[in-house]
Amino acid sequence: MGVISAVGLYILVSVFSSGTESDARWKILVIAIVSAVVQSAVMYAVPNVLGLVFAVVLSLGLIVGALVFWCGVERKPAFKIAGSYFALCVAIAIGMAFIHPNG
Repeated sequence: MGVISAVGLYILVSVFSSGTESDARWKILVIAIVSAVVQSAVMYAVPNVLGLVFAVVLSLGLIVGALVFWCGVERKPAFKIAGSYFALCVAIAIGMAFIHPNG
């Protein structure tokens, strides 16, 4: 799930930000990787629905903060990216539930 969500985040930043992706590709890549690692670590530590919710919320906060303060993305596009990323995470979780219904 982590790699798919990291790629999705990179694509979302490319779509919603105005030119940021070309100026700060490596920063966006770092944010995507750190976000995926944070999600995986929290879901490993708390392997239930509460862990999933906490992982996504923590990841969204990290993404918005990093985009605004590290990459210079304005707040409105950063929140659009985070909202779209949340929808992506929900879609991935539902897809994974259908692929692996028992685990």
